[in-house]
Amino acid sequence: MIFEHVLDDVARGGYDDIRRPADVLRGAAHQLYRYIDRVSPLVAREYADERDRLHGTPRLHLLRRVQAVLAGQPPLGLDYAMDGTHVAVVASGDAAAAIARVADDLGADCLTVLEPSGDRTWGWLHADAHDDVAARLRREDLPGAHAGIGGPCLGVSGFRLAHRQALVAWQVADARGGGVVAARDAMVEALALGDQDLARELVRAELGLLAGPDERSVRLRTTLGAWFAARESVSATAAALEIAPRTVTYRLRRAETLLGHAIAERRAEIETALRLQRLFESR
Repeated sequence: MIFEHVLDDVARGGYDDIRRPADVLRGAAHQLYRYIDRVSPLVAREYADERDRLHGTPRLHLLRRVQAVLAGQPPLGLDYAMDGTHVAVVASGDAAAAIARVADDLGADCLTVLEPSGDRTWGWLHADAHDDVAARLRREDLPGAHAGIGGPCLGVSGFRLAHRQALVAWQVADARGGGVVAARDAMVEALALGDQDLARELVRAELGLLAGPDERSVRLRTTLGAWFAARESVSATAAALEIAPRTVTYRLRRAETLLGHAIAERRAEIETALRLQRLFESR
């Protein structure tokens, strides 16, 4: 900031002697170098002290390694495989034991770290479905009474994405005053929190293969949206789209095949995902 001030002062000019601006810059540079010379040993000493503290505190050391992976660095020194599918958990308080019990029930590997403040626990499990994790976690006596769940997501990037989803889901659970919230059930809340990128990811996760840009997927989404708008009336949907009722029924069944489950199982979430996808596509 000081150097920027010096540059502004030089830029304003008003010097009679052409050598004066150069003298001012040279003096400012010398001051800056002296500052760096004084500060560098202090930074080096603090770095060494922090390194010693990390080696002396295994939990803090593990947290730093996890934070490095979340920041985009390679996953080194973690006793947890990055390949496969991850479900992430962010829970209030020290919930490591509860997450470990859930992992044992599922026969899954897990990784947990506690924030330095002790306010929240971050966890990851090798699991293919967030529903199984959520159901078991709701039966646990969580220290903070609420948690957020993200995923399932694949690979190292999925490790990061699932955690990001779990953080937003935790915010939603916290705002609701407790409970276990899965990110896929909080698309609208994610938008309300200002995270459009995450909302897009949750839409894609909800729609699965139905979210594709190909003509068939678009046609199936259009039919499904019209069916919702027609209050699930096949005949009204057929009239609106000017197709045969049998075609509507076929497309709905095909949509369920791509979703991997019956529409009725997650009706509200699917309709919300369709509406949000139309919004994103229009923008």
